[in-house]
Amino acid sequence: MRTFVLLLSLFAIAASLDTIPHHARGGRAWRERQGGLTAAPAEAKYFKQVNDHFDASLDTFMQKYFVVDTYFKGDGYPVLLYINGEGPVSGPPSGYLLDVAKELGALVVTMEHRFYGSSIPNNDFSVENLRLLTVEQALADLNYFATFIRSNVEGAANSKFLCVGGSYSGALSSWFREMYPDTVVGAWSSSGVVNAIFDFVQFDEQVAAAAGEECADDIRNITHKIDYMLSTADGNKKVKTLFGARVDVADADFMYMIADSSAMAIQYGHKLDLCSSLKAARESGECIVKNFANYTADLWGAEFGGGCFYDTECLKTDRTMARSWRWQKCSQLAYLQAAPFVKPLRSRIVDLPAQIRQCEEAFAPGVFPDTALFNLRYGGAHPRTTNVVYVDASDDPWQQASVKEAQGKNEVSIEAMTGHVLHMPFITTFTHSYMYNCHAPSHNNRRLCMTVPTPLQPAMND
Repeated sequence: MRTFVLLLSLFAIAASLDTIPHHARGGRAWRERQGGLTAAPAEAKYFKQVNDHFDASLDTFMQKYFVVDTYFKGDGYPVLLYINGEGPVSGPPSGYLLDVAKELGALVVTMEHRFYGSSIPNNDFSVENLRLLTVEQALADLNYFATFIRSNVEGAANSKFLCVGGSYSGALSSWFREMYPDTVVGAWSSSGVVNAIFDFVQFDEQVAAAAGEECADDIRNITHKIDYMLSTADGNKKVKTLFGARVDVADADFMYMIADSSAMAIQYGHKLDLCSSLKAARESGECIVKNFANYTADLWGAEFGGGCFYDTECLKTDRTMARSWRWQKCSQLAYLQAAPFVKPLRSRIVDLPAQIRQCEEAFAPGVFPDTALFNLRYGGAHPRTTNVVYVDASDDPWQQASVKEAQGKNEVSIEAMTGHVLHMPFITTFTHSYMYNCHAPSHNNRRLCMTVPTPLQPAMND
């Protein structure tokens, strides 16, 4: 009997290229993430996708997709569907998924999410048209895409689909398995944010816990000093200029960017160099705010502080992923990262009212995420599905919006000792109809193995 070993997550710099958010890909973090990954040439293709899957109209838009058939062995072999999330797609998946495909003889396919990159229904970012940007439409897109692949790729008609995703797309992976179980037989949800939390103070609290007391106090010190600088006209202008932001950007928007810089450093595997840099500045008497500004520009790029992602005025007219993702948060998913009441890392002006105000100013009065209804539909932290592996990390603040424990015999929840979608090696072995998941954290080499029934591979003899 042939046993297939799938490497579904890699450690640190060997991780998938899609881990760093698109608005933060101008610096060292992104450059370090690109080295040493297996790549496969594939040209961008487009197919006609339905604008609105829940309307009788058959209006369509052109949706980008990629197919890697290098290792595909044809009839009966699986299809690995890599789900993309909140960003443009410039090529097929690289790295670990291609190693998996080689072991399985699998086809690899991926599709750009609607309203990102060049896959824009009606080429329109107006509020009226953005109402076509929902989780429900995205899941229906995936289902339609799977049908398209089965009909248009030779040998894929009888193939079973396994979907893989991380962060928001990790949540989509879980929800896709839940809503379309006849289309996809199993799902891998890495840091999958399945729980739509409205007042997400747990995010800041988890960043503080992961940073440790000394580093968390250094981050709080930066926040306090910048808050003070913002309180005077001269200081306000100077500190925003120091970080490359517009001098008239809203203070709450600016402080959201400041909070994200340190939080992202921790969640994407740069905790040690962040904390070391802050400690060295404190002990040497260097200006800690200037040190942090330099660190932010180095790690995330010089444009990070002045980009559109946090800027309400810019978001009003933006035609990129920044407006699309903010719409998804404001209209449905929330994850509004407000400052907690006790010992926050982020400024207290980054509160819930400020983020609700940003939603209404960027879009329209009354745009508001009904997270209670959303979680009722999809199960929140307790998804009502089977054959899904949920993987989270001990340093990752997004784990608070994920699955914390296995939901049943056909679901697995694993915690790794790394950051957001950057997990230690997880080895998944498919032997006929069973999937074994093993995890060996590097700190103590403890091994965890679970079994999930997932028929993916035809029986074969050695």
